Amino acid sequence: MTDKTNQPVSQDQAQSTVKQQANAPIAVMRDGALKVSLFQNNHQNGVSYALKPSKLYRDKQGKTQETSALSEHDALKMGRLLEKGYDRINDFKQSLKQSKTDERER
Repeated sequence: MTDKTNQPVSQDQAQSTVKQQANAPIAVMRDGALKVSLFQNNHQNGVSYALKPSKLYRDKQGKTQETSALSEHDALKMGRLLEKGYDRINDFKQSLKQSKTDERER
């Protein structure tokens, strides 16, 4: 197996890439350094959703990192982002419900 540049990759690297793609967020909302990622999880009993709040920052080497720790000044902004995430999840649920209804009507 090879990567995008046609370089060989190990089986572990290939499995890691597949896992990352499977765990990719279905939506990401931002407000400055604050971010909420939405994930869809398919189960035997249906679909569930998860929200992952985080804050981006740069470490001493200049590399972008994520943390779940928020300052008191970030709390209200994050609360609003989470509320928007909740609304977006409800939109996804409505779309899923509508597509199932459309399939049954065909």
